[in-house]
Amino acid sequence: MNTVFRSLISFGALLLFWGCNPGPPNISIKITEGEYTNKYLVSAKIYWGSYEPTQMKVSSNKSCSGGSWRSASSSFTHTLSGSDGIKYISVLLKDKDGESTNCASEGITLDSNSPSGDIEFNSPQPVSSRTVSFDLSYQDNLGVSQMSLMESSNCKTTNWENVKNKKTITLSKGNGMKDVSIIYRDKAFNQSPCYTVSINLVENTDLILGQLHVEGTLIKDSAGNTVTLRGVNIADPQHLDNKPWERPGVSARIVAENAIENFNVNVIRVPIHPGESNYPDEGWFSPKNGRQKYFDNHIVDLVDYITGLGVYVIIDLHYISDYSNLQDEVLEFWEFMAPKYADNPFVIYEIFNEPIYPDNWNTWKNTIAQPGRPLIQSVGTILSTPHMFIQTNLKVLGRKISDRR
Repeated sequence: MNTVFRSLISFGALLLFWGCNPGPPNISIKITEGEYTNKYLVSAKIYWGSYEPTQMKVSSNKSCSGGSWRSASSSFTHTLSGSDGIKYISVLLKDKDGESTNCASEGITLDSNSPSGDIEFNSPQPVSSRTVSFDLSYQDNLGVSQMSLMESSNCKTTNWENVKNKKTITLSKGNGMKDVSIIYRDKAFNQSPCYTVSINLVENTDLILGQLHVEGTLIKDSAGNTVTLRGVNIADPQHLDNKPWERPGVSARIVAENAIENFNVNVIRVPIHPGESNYPDEGWFSPKNGRQKYFDNHIVDLVDYITGLGVYVIIDLHYISDYSNLQDEVLEFWEFMAPKYADNPFVIYEIFNEPIYPDNWNTWKNTIAQPGRPLIQSVGTILSTPHMFIQTNLKVLGRKISDRR
C-alpha cells in the first residue's frame, strides 16, 4: 500500500505541475519622454527580465495589433501618428521557440502647438514705486503649466514657476523705462512667444508732480509750484540718426544725453521735419521712410529715454511755411501722434512750428489751430502763444503764456 500510495502522490504532483502553466512572460515598456511630448518621434525602453526574446513587434495602439516583426532590442524609437492627444505604443516579444510575451503598452500625450498669452500693466504711468503688479493671461489646447517673468525685453528665461493670473515684482533701481517680459510653456515644453510691457519708473515723486497745468499766465505743476521750462532744441532726429557724415559720432540720443547731463535742462524740443520733394527719402511724410517707420526708428526710444528721466519733450511739427494748404497734412500728423503719449505727462505737443502766411490770426485759427484743437485736446490741454500752439496731456486750458523767466 505504501508503494502504491507514493506512486499516486508522485503522479498527482506531475499532473499539478502540468496544470499550473505560468503563462507568457510579463514585460513592460517605458516611454523615455515621460507623459508629454511636443515631437512625433519618441524613444522607449523594454524591460523583459530573464526572458530571451529574438523578435519584437511595435504597434501604435494599446492592443499590439498591426505592426511587423523585427529583431528584438531593449530600446527603440517610434513615430507617433495623427493629431495632438493621447497616443499609445504597444510591444509584443517572442523567443526562438515562438513563445510570445504579454502585450505591454504605455501612453503619452502629443502636444505640437505652442501656448499663447499676454501681460498687462493696468496702473497709471509713470509709477513712483518699484513694486509693480501685472495681470497675466494664457491659453493652450492641453493647458499651460509654467511661466517665466523677468525684467527684460527679450525673455531670457531664468526662473520657471507655475502659472498664475497675477504677478508682483520689484523693478531695478533708477528712473526710466523698464521692460518686463514673460514667456509661457505647456507640459510638453512648447514655449509661447515673448510678451513685453514697458513701465515708466520715476522714483522721485517731485517729478511725478511735474504734471503741468496753466493758472492765468503761469505754468504750474500739480502741487501748485510755478514751473519754468529751460531747455534746448535739437536737430531733426532722423537727420541726426541717419547722417553720420554731417555729424560723425552723433545721434539724437547722444545729443539728448549731453543736454540732460551737461546742461541740466528740464525740456528738450524735438522738431520733426515734414520733408520736401527734393529729398523724398527724408521727413515725416516721406513715402519710403516716413510716418510709422519714422516714429519707430527715431521717436519712440528717444522720447521714452528723455521722459523716463523726468525731462519734458516738446514734439514739434516743424513746418516753416505758408499754411493755407496744409490742413490735411497737419491733421494727419496729429491724428497719428496725439494719442501716442496721451498717458505720458512729460510730453508736450507743438502743433505748427512757424506759420508764415497768411499773416492773419483768424485765418490761422480757422485753418490750422481750430481744426487741430479738438483732436489734440482730446488727450489733454492746449497751451498757446501768439506764434505756436503747444499741447500737454493735462486737463486745464490756458490761453496765453507770458512768463518767460
